[in-house]
Amino acid sequence: MTPIEFNDRYDRLQDLLFAFAMKLTKNYEDAKDLMQETVANAYANRHRFTMGTNFKAWITTIMRNAFINDYRKKRTRNQIEQPIEEVAYAVENMRSSNRTDAVVMMKDLRSLLNSLGR
Repeated sequence: MTPIEFNDRYDRLQDLLFAFAMKLTKNYEDAKDLMQETVANAYANRHRFTMGTNFKAWITTIMRNAFINDYRKKRTRNQIEQPIEEVAYAVENMRSSNRTDAVVMMKDLRSLLNSLGR
């Protein structure tokens, strides 16, 4: 597919795609970002589109997959990132037969935090 053919087909579906992006994200700014990511992915892979097949189905699948991938990234990121205060609290309050390890660990954490604040 040539860039001109891609642009022509995309222009005809732009409003429909934005409505689909809004339905997925439920947020105007996120929908705009999803549209931009979809167009970039579709344009970069336009050579994979088989002429004579459904362009609308092809590009909406790209959009849906981009949304799912972004959702998974955000979910994983939220599980990994925790405020340092929560980690410090957990270390301070962990039950251990050998509290000296926890005390040393807390001193190390505090010195690291202090060095970051400088």
